Amino acid sequence: MPPVPTLTPPPISPFRRLLQQPRSLTLVFGVAIMAWVAVWVWQARYAPVARHIEAGQKYFEQGRPAEAANEWLQAVQLDPHNATAWELLGDYYSGAKNWPAAREAYERVARLQPDTPQLFSRLAVSIGQMGDVQTAQRHATEAIKRDPNDVDALYIVVTLLGQSGLDEALRLEYLRRLVKLEPDNSEYLGLTTDALILGKQFREAKPLVERLLKLNPNFAPAYAMRGSIILNSERSPSALAQAEADFRKALQWEPHNLQSRRYLAKVLLRRKLPTQAIQQLEIVQRAQPRDFVHLHELAIAYQHAGDIAKATFYRRRFAQMEQVAYKIKTLKVHVKSNPKDFESMLQLGTLLSKSHNPKDAEKYLQKALALRPTEARAKKANRELERRYQNELLSAMRALQRRDYESAGQHISVAFLLHPRDERTRHALQQIAAASGDQLPQAIKDLGRTGRNE
Repeated sequence: MPPVPTLTPPPISPFRRLLQQPRSLTLVFGVAIMAWVAVWVWQARYAPVARHIEAGQKYFEQGRPAEAANEWLQAVQLDPHNATAWELLGDYYSGAKNWPAAREAYERVARLQPDTPQLFSRLAVSIGQMGDVQTAQRHATEAIKRDPNDVDALYIVVTLLGQSGLDEALRLEYLRRLVKLEPDNSEYLGLTTDALILGKQFREAKPLVERLLKLNPNFAPAYAMRGSIILNSERSPSALAQAEADFRKALQWEPHNLQSRRYLAKVLLRRKLPTQAIQQLEIVQRAQPRDFVHLHELAIAYQHAGDIAKATFYRRRFAQMEQVAYKIKTLKVHVKSNPKDFESMLQLGTLLSKSHNPKDAEKYLQKALALRPTEARAKKANRELERRYQNELLSAMRALQRRDYESAGQHISVAFLLHPRDERTRHALQQIAAASGDQLPQAIKDLGRTGRNE
């Protein structure tokens, strides 16, 4: 009979061996108690926070945002370091357009959890809405560094660069990226096409504007853009005919599109129709008396029409306005580096106050007066500015009584540039806008554009 094998117990693991020691049992129980205490502390501290966050999300889904925000406020009161609750509050305040509160909430998240997706683009929107453009651009740029395809951040930087006129190359790079990310977005296509036309990159611009027209056949600016591409890149009679048709179509839907009128005048001049070109340019002249580039075009048109006297008149007027504009630009650069130069400050303010585009005249004349409060010339210049303002305001109201909305718009727009923060200006603008309705004067529409370009 074979020997019965001896049964060897399995080896005891170090952990089991530890458990078999009496002193170690006490340690294990101690660890267990500590774990339960930790769980209890977590539940006591954090479970109410989680409940408030969850309750807020339910309220929000039910269309009760104010109650949702109240729950999230209670959550951050219990735990000021809860990034989720702060993020939800930021989104709530952003939706309510409470930009200071949204900014504060998002900045909390940035300190607590900076890797939160699209955090810096949301922060940039809030700050930008508060008027802090430089900080908004910095945060949007940070968002792009973290995610090069952050559409919101790209759009913010593109918008801010468009307003400042700085770094067109970077703006175009981001616009191209936006079109690549969202190829059927009409706004991105339009902005990119416009930037490409500005950069004379017509070959790249043409397929984009064709895609834009395919998406929206009734989009008037697209016809104007296509017309300008053809006008600047092709010379054949058929191309000129197509460009003219595009500009006329744009004007059919947007009669106040003065750029289309200027380009249409160029086409008509090429087609040797100077009288028709003059008609278009005279409309531009009446609507934009502060601009002077089209005066040179008017001089050319009258020259082709054989009216040498008017051609000479507009040529001289263009040269005078160009000279004043150059002097103003030079003085602005100078006073920026020499803010205590009274004579230059006074000269700049005076030139602006008498010009067709008196934007910032008040600012520079006030600075001159602050430099020399008793100086008679500074006081006189400020009085003359106020006198011109009152005359423009009175002329606007008289034109409004005659229902001459175009003239009213021109006068009130000059008054606005002379005293942009004056309550009288705001009230008159409201009156003209209410009375004119759909016929809102082009001069009023151009106020923002004039300020940005200058």
